[in-house]
Amino acid sequence: QMIDLIHDTITTSFVFAYSAALSDIGQIYRKLVTNKSNDYTSSVEKIRKSAEKKLEELYEAFNENN
Repeated sequence: QMIDLIHDTITTSFVFAYSAALSDIGQIYRKLVTNKSNDYTSSVEKIRKSAEKKLEELYEAFNENN
């Protein structure tokens, strides 16, 4: 029953699962902690355009395969 409960309720964030394909945006908090930084906004802005472009490419790839 415990395995079934874990299996039925486990989730992961899309951004985290596809982080490598999205300019590592899912790892932003890890990078901030590693760099001992609290400048979230600046860090996101540095990769935002790239991540948005890659998200569009990923979306198109999903649409082509479905």
